[in-house]
Amino acid sequence: NGEIAGTRGFMAPEQLRGDAVDRRVDVFALGAILQHLASVGGDRVPRPLRAITEKAMSPDPEQRYGDAREVAADVARYLDGQPVSVYRETILERAGRWMHRNLALVSIVAAYLIMRVIVFLWIRS
Repeated sequence: NGEIAGTRGFMAPEQLRGDAVDRRVDVFALGAILQHLASVGGDRVPRPLRAITEKAMSPDPEQRYGDAREVAADVARYLDGQPVSVYRETILERAGRWMHRNLALVSIVAAYLIMRVIVFLWIRS
């Protein structure tokens, strides 16, 4: 009957226009929900998460994820501290992610190095 049902801001552009739709309108809606949830606290949204929402909410359906499983896979990788498919990390981001995953090892090495410096300075004085 030509009626458009949905919530503005969560509806894909083609859905708003009344064009033919496919599963990628659901991908757009998932991206909008994820974007809303990520920004609720007012904190800065991490770049990998922002990249996921931007791809999911691309105005061009051909540029979006193919389906909800692809979105879920990238979100799961992000939550597991792994790189996501739609964001190219800088070397510093990669190092930070590695350090976060290996915090115990980093702490032990840092403590060892601090002790070495203390011993070195004590012996030299």
